Amino acid sequence: MLGGLVAVSVHGNATCFGVIHTGTVGLSLLLPGLVLALCTGLAGGLLSRLLIASTGGQGATP
Repeated sequence: MLGGLVAVSVHGNATCFGVIHTGTVGLSLLLPGLVLALCTGLAGGLLSRLLIASTGGQGATP
C-alpha cells in the first residue's frame, strides 16, 4: 500500500490507473448508436412484460 502511495505521489495517477487515449467520435457512430438504443429499449420493454406475466399480472397481452 505504501509503495503504491509513493508511486502515485512521484509519478502521478498514470502509474496505477494508466492513461486511456480515445479517438474522435464522429457522425459515423450515430446510426449504430441509435439502432443499439432502439434494440435495447425494446428488449427492456419485453423483459418487463415477461416479468409481469411471470408473476401472474396482465403484462403479456397488449
